[in-house]
Amino acid sequence: GNATWSGTADLVAFIQAAAARDLYVALRIGPYACGEYFFGGIPVWVRDFGDIQCFRCDDEVWEAEMKRWVDTVVEKVQGEMQPHGNIIMLQIENEFGGDQ
Repeated sequence: GNATWSGTADLVAFIQAAAARDLYVALRIGPYACGEYFFGGIPVWVRDFGDIQCFRCDDEVWEAEMKRWVDTVVEKVQGEMQPHGNIIMLQIENEFGGDQ
């Protein structure tokens, strides 16, 4: 998929708006966002992507796409991270292994 980074999906503008209000940001990069959301916030179309066998596991397709996503987000927000910006934390996953 292709991410949209403009309009209401402009992540950097959102982070800058938070900074303008003296707020810090703990950015959850994802793509897994929350166990309470359908598919954990992962777009449903991902299940049919390439030859992906499983999510959040040792799958080459998943790992490659995960790396591509994280690299893209980090590149977008690099200038907003501490010590010069208001992003104080980046979080990829908070529930991995919780069902074991």
